Amino acid sequence: MRKTILFIGLGVAFLAVSLWVIFSGGKSAKAVRAKFRLGGAILTLISTTNMVGCVSCYDPAIESPQNIIDLKSEHEVSDGVFVVRNGDKMLFNVECDTIDEAIFVITSLDGEVLQLLREKVVVETQMEIALNIDVGSYRGVAELHIYYQYEEGASDNKAYTYNPYLLNIVD
Repeated sequence: MRKTILFIGLGVAFLAVSLWVIFSGGKSAKAVRAKFRLGGAILTLISTTNMVGCVSCYDPAIESPQNIIDLKSEHEVSDGVFVVRNGDKMLFNVECDTIDEAIFVITSLDGEVLQLLREKVVVETQMEIALNIDVGSYRGVAELHIYYQYEEGASDNKAYTYNPYLLNIVD
């Protein structure tokens, strides 16, 4: 009831100020300023009262699937590049709702595939995947790409990727 009275009061005041602006020919700065302030107050009141009502009148949004692959293991980092050696183990936490397979690909900066690891993922569980670095005699900067493949039968069964990690492979 108080909101209704407030709406009516602001509306009447807005009409009165609008008439003031019309009769002054738009030359009264006080009238124009008052009209803008009342208009802003009305819009603010409408938006806040509508937001409160919507919280309980709709079904909650369906949560989108979470597909997270995070680097867990600690390696020395120099300028955003992970320093690793052949035989080092990189651990990844995997938490997936819709992924069937995680694919780890280490490539040279020229795009040559140095190592590939495909791991099946158990949907809706947390698991850990270990990537043992084995790039043969390659030394230098490489990229670690992580792709994931949706489960069989999914409507959009494409491979997706994260931004690559940069690796500096040393002795």
